[in-house]
Amino acid sequence: MEINHSDYIHHFEAIYKEEHFQQKYPKIAGRMQEICTSIETIIQEISEQNALWSIGKLQGYDAQLQIILDLKGILAEEKVMEIAESGYKTFAKEQFGYKLNEKAPVSLFQMARYV
Repeated sequence: MEINHSDYIHHFEAIYKEEHFQQKYPKIAGRMQEICTSIETIIQEISEQNALWSIGKLQGYDAQLQIILDLKGILAEEKVMEIAESGYKTFAKEQFGYKLNEKAPVSLFQMARYV
């Protein structure tokens, strides 16, 4: 399945713009909107000179969105956002089955750790 950046953004917009979601999770909806705006800005400004940095930032923002959606409804909004903002750098590593104390290979999937 091919997905472009507009489809990706629209997926998350459909979630955070939904009225029930905004009423139940107003802070999370606001943070998701901020993240989507940041993603759009990075995509518009990506160049050969900043490509790896941009990949890392995009992966970090995506990790935050995934964490937020995984934890919403389980923890308080503030805690969800705190975990998303502090845990995004290790999200990909954990998704690949590595423990935090294990060394992961150098990979584009690990770029969020470096930005």
